[in-house]
Amino acid sequence: MDINVIASCLNFAVVLAILGYFGRQPAKDFFKTRSEVLSKSVREAEAIAQAAIRAKSEMEQKLASAKSEMVTRQREAEESMQKLKMATLFKASQEAERIHRDSQLLQEGEQVRARKQLLKELGDDSVAAVRRYLSTSLEDKDKDALVTDYLSRVTSGHAG
Repeated sequence: MDINVIASCLNFAVVLAILGYFGRQPAKDFFKTRSEVLSKSVREAEAIAQAAIRAKSEMEQKLASAKSEMVTRQREAEESMQKLKMATLFKASQEAERIHRDSQLLQEGEQVRARKQLLKELGDDSVAAVRRYLSTSLEDKDKDALVTDYLSRVTSGHAG
């Protein structure tokens, strides 16, 4: 073998020995620190993953609860609307009955008023007809006899 090869090998061995002697501790520290950083990152990632799983679970529970609440609220709203509908219909029927009763009373009142008016007109027309008849058909002495008879009845309380 050639002396240059041996010298190169020897140089290489010395460099390795120097690197090993002086570089072992820094390399050890570097890999130890790197290992700790990686371990810490893995632990943090696991913690984040666990937190994400918990958050997902909580959100799923909240979603299920919200859906249940929505169904409950919708059912309550439908029940409330049904009750409101029934109450409105009941009030409307009561109002219709009241209006019907009022219209019947008004109709009866109008009939009584019309009947009184007709009776008054009939009485007035009858008196006018009798007056015409008496003024044209009776003589004065018959008229005096009628007036006297009427007055005697009025004073005795039997006028009619």
